[in-house]
Amino acid sequence: MAEHAPHLLLEAEDFLKEQIHELFEAKRQEVEKMQERQLREMDASVRGGGDEVALIVAQHVTEADHVQEAWRTRIHLETAKQRRKFADYVINNVEGGLDVDICTYEGFERKKEPEQSEGGGT
Repeated sequence: MAEHAPHLLLEAEDFLKEQIHELFEAKRQEVEKMQERQLREMDASVRGGGDEVALIVAQHVTEADHVQEAWRTRIHLETAKQRRKFADYVINNVEGGLDVDICTYEGFERKKEPEQSEGGGT
C-alpha cells in the first residue's frame, strides 16, 4: 500500500489547502459585511449633519485594523498547525514505509478510487 503514498499525500495536501481557502473565504465575507455596515453608519452620519464623521472614520479604521489582524493571526496559526501535523504525519507514516492512511487527519475523507477488475480488461 506504500506505493499509494504520493497519491494520498496529494489528497491530504488538497484537503488542507481547502481548509485554508475556507478561512480566507470566511475572512472575505466578514470584511465585506463590516464594510457594508460601516458605509451605512457613515451615510447616516453625513445625512445627520456630519458632526461626527472624523470620530466614525477613526472608529472604522481601528475596527478594520483589528479584524484584519485577527484574521491574519488565525490563518497564520492554522497554517502553522497544518504544517506541523503534515510533517509529523509524513515522518511517522511515510518515511518508515508503513501503510499510509491519510484518514487520520481530522475531518479528512479520502476520495474513493475507481475499482479495477483483476484481469485488467473490461
